Formats: sequence, C-alpha cells, structure tokens
Amino acid sequence: MKYDVIVIGGGLSGMLTAISLQQEGKKTAVISAGESTLYFSTGAIKGSLSPEEITRLENCGVKIFKGGFRLTPAGELVKADYSFSPCSALEKDDLTGLKATVFNLAGFSDFPTALVAAGLEKRGAECTIKELKIKGLESARANLTEYRSTTIARELESKPALVEEIIAEVSKAEGIKVLPAVFYEGAQIKVINALKDVLFAGTIPPTAPTFSLSQALKAAYLSKGGFIFKGERAVNSSFTEDGLVEAVYCERLGNEPLKADKYVLATGSFFSKGLVSNYDKIWEPVFNLDVKAPEKRLDWLSSNFWADQPYMAFGVVTSEGKAVKDGKVINNLYAVGSVTGEGSEHKSIVTAFETVDRIIKEK
Repeated sequence: MKYDVIVIGGGLSGMLTAISLQQEGKKTAVISAGESTLYFSTGAIKGSLSPEEITRLENCGVKIFKGGFRLTPAGELVKADYSFSPCSALEKDDLTGLKATVFNLAGFSDFPTALVAAGLEKRGAECTIKELKIKGLESARANLTEYRSTTIARELESKPALVEEIIAEVSKAEGIKVLPAVFYEGAQIKVINALKDVLFAGTIPPTAPTFSLSQALKAAYLSKGGFIFKGERAVNSSFTEDGLVEAVYCERLGNEPLKADKYVLATGSFFSKGLVSNYDKIWEPVFNLDVKAPEKRLDWLSSNFWADQPYMAFGVVTSEGKAVKDGKVINNLYAVGSVTGEGSEHKSIVTAFETVDRIIKEK
C-alpha cells in the first residue's frame, strides 16, 4: 500500500502533522514506537500562538488554556504562555513570605515531595509536606508498582466523590496548596474552581494531563481515517537515483517497504532515539541525515550539571523545512519538532503546521 504521506514519529509534532494532513484529504500513516517525549512534558507552552494556530490545535482535538505556572517534579516553576491543561491562578514566582503545603497521596511514590518543597523554598515559601489518605483509592493502590498518575487519574475521573474528599482535606491548609498532577481535565477544573492558590506539580512520567493529550491526539487521528503502525520503529530507508526517499523499513516488518509520495520525520531527539550517539559521533538513524553538532565530544556537554546542555540543541539540518543529506536537500522528506534541535512544545506546534502548509501548497 502506498500513502500520500508517511509520518515517522507519534509525538506531538508527528500527530499534529498527520491529523492536519488527513483533514486536508491526504492518505497518511504514522509509524509510532510508542516512546513519546510528550509523556515527559510539563504541559507548558512557552511562546506566542496566533488565533489561527489555536484554532488548528482545537481542530486536532487539542484543548488550549491560557497561561499560568507549572511546577516540575524538581520544584522548578515554569511560566506558560499557554497550557495543554488548566493552570493554577498563581500570578508570580516570587513566593517570599508565603506559606505552601505540598500534598501527596499515600503510597504514591512518583511524586518527589521533598524536591518540590525545596524548589518552592528557594523562591521564599515556607513549606510543609502532608500526606493524603483517601480510602477510596485503596483498590488502586493494591499494587504499588502499578500505582501511577494515570491509574489515579482514571479512578478520580470515574469517582467524583474522591475528588470532593481531596478538596475537603486540602482546603484546610493555608496559603498555596500543591498537588501532584494526577487529575484528568474534568477533575482538575473541579479542584481549581474549589481551591484558592492551588498549584499542580508534575510527577515522574507519564503525567496524567500529557498522557491524556497523547490519547486524544491518537483518537482524533484514527477518527479521521488515519492508520498507526503501533509499536513500530523505522530503522532504515532507501532512495531513488535522483535523491528522493523511495521507502522506509521498520524493525518488525523486516524487508517490507512502506512507501509514500512524501515523508515527515518527527522522531524527536536522543530520548526517543530520533538522534543516537556513541563516543565518536552523533547521527540520525533512519535516513542518515546531516546533523548540527560539534565533532568533539567535549563540546556536547557542559560541566555544569544544572545548565542547559549543548546536546539539547542538536538536530538534523533542514532547508525550508526539508531535510538535508550529504549537503543536498531531499525534496520529499520534511523534519518537524525536536529532531530539528532545541525541542519545545511551541516548536513542535509551529513546525508541524508549517510543514503541513508546505506539503499542501506543493500538491
């Protein structure tokens, strides 16, 4: 079977690209290994979005909320211009003189309360840590290895009385109330409306809000007739004599080629193996594209552990959205999202829609 467009990667940029092209009447497929860095996202979008981009996101099944603060598991406050889930009403990151209580659910080990409290204390808050014992969650807590944010979120979404119980306990605290992000949208909005100065902190991935977003994107894509090669990883490719991508090959499909008129690379960075490395070099594994990275390994890292590491900005070389191999532009291969370097939610959105517009314009 031949497609109009094959998208390699099922993260935010890949799914936005695939959904938008499917809406435009293109026959598409997504190759998804299932290791999306979207699960690690804070849910914060730092950067401006035009009204058109917001509308396009909504058409892809993505709800966008106005900015606020997100709190990472390391206790870092992140200012968001927009967010994929409701934010707190906290208006500043200087917490000098304010009281804060960091709550955690009994038995939930994916929320580092001490780190979160330490981060808030650095901003001047006086912190207390408290445990919430919610009886209705005991069944979900039966197997602590499976007691993850998404498990809790499903329980809370299906049992509103548990959310009310959490609200009742948390409301007794003074000042800022910090809760782990273990709520899907409905329950999260309910908590925000009921509590003053509530702040949601990220958990060890997958976080409930971004997992929910990932599922919503996949559902939107499938509802429009798209096809996902689930659990597949693209590992190789072939080219025509004139330098166009002829086919891609997947790990489990072996020698069976997947063919399309155009291809979009959305495989992410090092975590999702969009880029790989050894002690000598960094490369892109599917098409062996040119990569923006210093040759010397010592230039890949900073000795300051807490600084932005240089390798985070590495990515494949592009020219007007098209990938480059051996210094030559590949006219039917595009690259979007963090595989192009300096990944962020904002960049994933912008590059996805720019690529969709280019492909539609070239039809």
